[in-house]
Amino acid sequence: MLLLLNEFKEHLTEKGTHPGRIRSAVNGVIKFSVYMKTENMRKISKKDIEKYKIYLMTEYLTKDGKRLHNVTIAHKLSFLMMYFRFLLQRKKIFLEPTYNLEFPKWKRHFPDYIPDVKDIAELLAKPDVFTYQGIRDRTIIELLYTCPLRNVELRELTLGDVDMKEKFIYPKRAKNGYECGIPILRSTYIILSKYLEIARPRLLKYAKVKTDKLFLTVNGKPLTGWTLAAIFSKYRGKRRIHPHLMRHACAVHLLRNGARIREIQILLGHKRLSSTQLYTRLTANDLKELHEKHHPRERRFKRATATKRV
Repeated sequence: MLLLLNEFKEHLTEKGTHPGRIRSAVNGVIKFSVYMKTENMRKISKKDIEKYKIYLMTEYLTKDGKRLHNVTIAHKLSFLMMYFRFLLQRKKIFLEPTYNLEFPKWKRHFPDYIPDVKDIAELLAKPDVFTYQGIRDRTIIELLYTCPLRNVELRELTLGDVDMKEKFIYPKRAKNGYECGIPILRSTYIILSKYLEIARPRLLKYAKVKTDKLFLTVNGKPLTGWTLAAIFSKYRGKRRIHPHLMRHACAVHLLRNGARIREIQILLGHKRLSSTQLYTRLTANDLKELHEKHHPRERRFKRATATKRV
């Protein structure tokens, strides 16, 4: 099985799949193999897959003792589907047990709170740009908001992905998203230049193993999801602003200021336009609130009904 997993990894790498997604896919296959107590994938039937799906939905618990969200279950099942399709292509199996597999349904929703422009400005002002860590933190916040990157896309950025001459970055898109160069805004360019010239070389001094990753911890190691979350926890205050909220905020603020949905799709790296169109619901609600709040007819109606109640 180890040999096949290595071939599977090479197959996904050749397709341009994000490294984080490759790791998750391989780990998902290994966990499934442990659950089935076999490495022989020829023995796996559709009933086995359905049994595993029910196990994930009803019995599997996270480290915190919580049930898996349907989105997470769908991801785990999609990794199995990818692997069995790969085995079928390699003629290692004759029937694909994940064929016509139905994924658990979920309703996609956005968080109740999206930072507004004032919230973002306050957050950007908090890191102390007279320290190496502060320069790094300010650069991270700027990039997440202006470029708008996913957490893993930011963490996987290397020096080679940044073109300071032409002022573009080229992130490796997660979820097989649309890849393109993203312009670096002038405000971001200034702090990014400062980070590359001053802060990063200083942080790299503490590294035991040299790395080309763009962002480093105080120990000179590449950022992890935990360290990125810890950076935000220092500055967010009462508002629970986390890294992925910056991406939401960028999309919503662009829409509110007249950007076209297709342009935002490219910036976000969405493969499907339908994913980007979900942001239009937020701006539609904004328009509704604005209309109700400021239209004289609505205001007069509210005053009249309030008087009658009295």
